Amino acid sequence: MPHERPLKLFGAGALTCLLNPKLAVLHITLLPQFVQPEKGRVALQSAVLGLTQTTVGTLGNAAFVLTAGALAGFRARRPLPQRLHDWATGTLLAGFALRIATERSRAAVAWPRPAAGPGDPDPAAHRPVGVPHSQERQSGRDRARRPTVAHHGRADGMVFDGSIPGTYQQYMVPIFFRPYARDLAARLSARRPARVLETAAGTGAVTRELAAVLPGSTEIVATDLSAPMIEFAAAVPFSRTGRPVDFRPADALDLPFPDGSFDAVVCQFGAMFFPDRPRAFAEARRVLRPGGVLLFNVWDHIAANEFAATAASAVAALRPEDPPDFLSRVPYGYHDHVTISRDVAAGGFEAPRIETVDARSRAGAASDVAMAFCHGTPMRDEIESRPDLSLAEATDVVTNAVEERFGGPVEGAMRAHVVTAVR
Repeated sequence: MPHERPLKLFGAGALTCLLNPKLAVLHITLLPQFVQPEKGRVALQSAVLGLTQTTVGTLGNAAFVLTAGALAGFRARRPLPQRLHDWATGTLLAGFALRIATERSRAAVAWPRPAAGPGDPDPAAHRPVGVPHSQERQSGRDRARRPTVAHHGRADGMVFDGSIPGTYQQYMVPIFFRPYARDLAARLSARRPARVLETAAGTGAVTRELAAVLPGSTEIVATDLSAPMIEFAAAVPFSRTGRPVDFRPADALDLPFPDGSFDAVVCQFGAMFFPDRPRAFAEARRVLRPGGVLLFNVWDHIAANEFAATAASAVAALRPEDPPDFLSRVPYGYHDHVTISRDVAAGGFEAPRIETVDARSRAGAASDVAMAFCHGTPMRDEIESRPDLSLAEATDVVTNAVEERFGGPVEGAMRAHVVTAVR
């Protein structure tokens, strides 16, 4: 660059300051607040205030310029501090980049499918020998049938990042989760726990209900295996309370908390996805104090949940020879009371109490239900992995099926089981 004369540079800077619209806004909006008409002429007071502000600004800028010039001269004479500064800054930025990269990779850990039922193939047969659940990877044709996933400490077939948390919060929470979130929060409120742990928190449906009804002295820790989901939950403002909540990524099968550190562990619609349910329940028991409670819910059979049954049937009809079966197989596949009681007992609890709770699911339009299932659940990956089956086509088909059965606005029956186990 050509060398410019100091006077020219000073003139350019002074002109820039004079033409700065921020100064005009300051003089028009802020300074009149200090003008007192009863103490003299308004114009004179305004001029004095304006000159005072200008003088202070000029002196401040001059001090800054002189200090910056002195530092620049010092660094020019002694290059070593500049080099050390550059190395320190580069090392710090590289560290941040490495941390972001490693956290994102941990959030995308893949989990196997839930344990096989009678007549189902053994899920372990698809796992590489010597590779634990938390390190399993899938690729190629296996991924088409069992998409990789890490969410809620679950094997639910989808990486919950990108637009997924937003879709989940916009459609799944108000249509399906909120009534049962309020039910769990009301049950837990009656026990007045001092410290609560939520696992599989998702985008915070239960967390917000807990924050609204529990005493202000109750500490709430909300966790989820999926970092994008828990980050989204932490970013959504609490409309009814400003109380703090400790949001953090954590695996429900390996909780990073000491023994006996909570009065309650709560989980909404997450147990169906745990790859090792007895282990998850055992971890919940470990972090509970004596007398503490494990409170969770699971969906009943898909036939008892009208929107889910309609959506699953409509999508299955598009590929009857290879139907996407995620809904009936996973979220609506863990409803047998005997099986649930056995798994809870295997986690070290006494026989749990299981109650069936009916509710109504409501949506403004059939398309909202279609968006919830086709875009906000792992059924999306099942749809997209099949040749000649598009997500748009499946969404339209579910919309038409729900509209034909329920009209619009739509309303359908829901049913879930609430499980209570005391340590």
